[in-house]
Amino acid sequence: MTVDLELFGKLKAKLGEEETKALLQYLDTMQQRAKADIEQVKKEWVSREILRAELAEQETRIIRWIFAFMIGQVAVLAALVKFL
Repeated sequence: MTVDLELFGKLKAKLGEEETKALLQYLDTMQQRAKADIEQVKKEWVSREILRAELAEQETRIIRWIFAFMIGQVAVLAALVKFL
């Protein structure tokens, strides 16, 4: 807070009171936008990580099913060869 008052005092002497208030208000607005943007990026990053985990889980399930079907096909092929 003290830094803000010192900055206001120094800028007021050079720019004038209205211009200083406008500049500081603009800087405050930009800081709030930057914080909001950072929060949005964090949310997107977390969403991507969750999606990656879900995709990895689905991939594992698919590989299990493929393996099960391959074993079934080998068993059927072996049975056909045995009977012929």
